[in-house]
This record gives sequence, C-alpha cells and structure tokens, in this order.
Amino acid sequence: MKRKLVWLGSQSYLFRLFFARYMKEQARGKISIAHTDAFICQECTEWSGLGAIDVLAGVLDISDDDRKDLRSWYERHVAPYKILSVNNKTLEALNVINDQPYRVRINMKNPPFKRGQLVFGSLVPWRGEWYWSGEQRLLGDSSKVDVEQLKRSMKRNSSAVVCRYSKEHETKVRQLAAKQYDLMMKYHEGNDLAWYPDGLSMAADWEKETRWQWELRSPREIDEVVQKHHLEKGRPEMNLPKDLLEHKDGIGVFINPDEGKEIMTSFNALVEGLQRKGEALTEDQEDAIRGFIFSDNLSPRFVKRVLEQYGSEFVKAVFVLQGDLPDYWLDYLIRRYKGRYFRKYYPSISLA
Repeated sequence: MKRKLVWLGSQSYLFRLFFARYMKEQARGKISIAHTDAFICQECTEWSGLGAIDVLAGVLDISDDDRKDLRSWYERHVAPYKILSVNNKTLEALNVINDQPYRVRINMKNPPFKRGQLVFGSLVPWRGEWYWSGEQRLLGDSSKVDVEQLKRSMKRNSSAVVCRYSKEHETKVRQLAAKQYDLMMKYHEGNDLAWYPDGLSMAADWEKETRWQWELRSPREIDEVVQKHHLEKGRPEMNLPKDLLEHKDGIGVFINPDEGKEIMTSFNALVEGLQRKGEALTEDQEDAIRGFIFSDNLSPRFVKRVLEQYGSEFVKAVFVLQGDLPDYWLDYLIRRYKGRYFRKYYPSISLA
C-alpha cells in the first residue's frame, strides 16, 4: 500500500509537476527517499493548499479510519527510537522523547536493525501499526548515547516536532506562547503590527523590549536562568542574521498569538504598493505584494491584518482578479498559497 501511495503522491498527473519542482528546489533535482516522503507527507500544493495526503485521502476508496491515518501523516513522529526487539515482520521501538512504545511494520528478510540500537527516524501510522517514513540514521548503541542530552536537544531545537507526540510538551509550549504574547502586546501598548524603517531600528527596539521583559523577573529567577544557561553578560543576548540587520527597505513585524513575531522585509514596497493611488505599480511593489501572498512563512493572520490597515485593491490587480468578485476571493488566495496554516501547527517557541 505504501508503494502505491508514494507513486500516486509523486508521479500521478495531479502531483508530478509539484513533485518535480520540489525536488529541484530541495534535492537539486535528485530523487531521494527522504525528500520524496517529505513531499508526500508535509508539502502543501497549489490545489487549494492541499497536500498529496489530503487529496488522496479524499479520493481513494478506503475506510474512514484509513483516511484519518493518511491525513495525519504531516505530523510524522520524528524522534530517536530505541530498538527493543526485531524480527522479519515487525520491530518494537521506544520513542525516547515521549517514552512511548511503537510497533513498526518492516517486512524485511534481513532487517538492519538490532536490539539495543538507537535509530533516528520518522514514523507514520497505518491500520494499527507504524511505518518508517523517509530515511533512518543509526545513532549507535543506546547504552552509550546520552539520552537526556538528546531529549534536551530535541525540545530546544525541534520543539514543534516534539509537540506532535508529547501532549505535555505541547501544553507547556502553548502556555509559554500565551505568556509571551501578553508581554509583547503589553510592551507595544496593544499594537500588534510594527513598521520599522530598517533592521537596526528593529534590533534596537527588540533589545529594549528584551531588557524590559528581563527586568520584570525576580532576582532569584534571573539568577537561576543565568546559572542554567551560563549567560556571561547576566542576561540573554539577541542574535539576528546580518542581512536582516543591514536591511534598509522597511521591516514589518506582526505579533501573532499562534506564531510569535512574524517578520517581513521590503515592507516599504509592500505598503506603498497597497496604498498606490490611481497609478501603476512599480516592479518592486508588485513583487512585494506577490511575495506577501506566496510566502508560506507569513501567516493568514499577518496578511489579513496588513490588508485591513492598508487596503487590498492592488492585491486583486497583481493577481488579475477582475469584475464582481465573491467575498471569499482573499480566502481563496490564502488557502491556495498558505495551506500549511490550515493544518494543526504549533508555536515557534523552544523550551530550553
């Protein structure tokens, strides 16, 4: 069944062009198991923002339970797994992050897995069992690996992934996100959209905000954080990419209750284009408006907030939407190009 789904999700008429483009961008045109499974499970297409698994779940003659399993594959359980037992048909593995066991169907004459190994990989559910998705990487003998360090690393560097299979971690992350949102809104006096002239101005304001939040903590809490994270300057340092700091064409920052701070560069061109009065758009303005809609790194909330403030008529012009349009024209564009936001997603916050 997995082979059929892989072919349908990558080589069938509906998806082969999207798949080829994805491989060109992500794998330099080479076909790999990891990238193939990533496309099928994770990628959203321009078919109304639906992924291969969404469309296939809707059109294949399968049971409701199978449909539910297939649609869940975008939340692959990516983790280090300790192999507990193995035979030619199945293996038992323990997810060392959430301490939960998984029965994995392999059907291999000579399985490469051995009891006691630690394997990093992704699992997806199907009919009461689990299947490997993508490639697996051997981490060595589990008794010789610092599992606690692995846990800390996953929660710090791949927090959203851990949320997929750890309800406890997800709860903590969402609570922290809500707290951070309240603090950010308090600092910005209830304004969730900021427009900075350049990267340095943004960095200076963020530095001020970070210092303000830091000083709200009690001396005891500050001391605990400093000791835990070995903060040489006695407080967190802010590191921003050089190209962002040097950007001079305006930066828009939206405080999203679900995503934290979202950043858009070339914000000057975007706003100037949206507010254009009776004149043709410049190439930069067209590119900014088009990129604003195309980018899957900018949420529907961000888009609607900006268009609410600066207008949306020139979005219609850029996308050649004419005549008496239905009320949902913007929702259509957003659904088409920002499909991942219509799946379950998690705050971009790490628990150190």
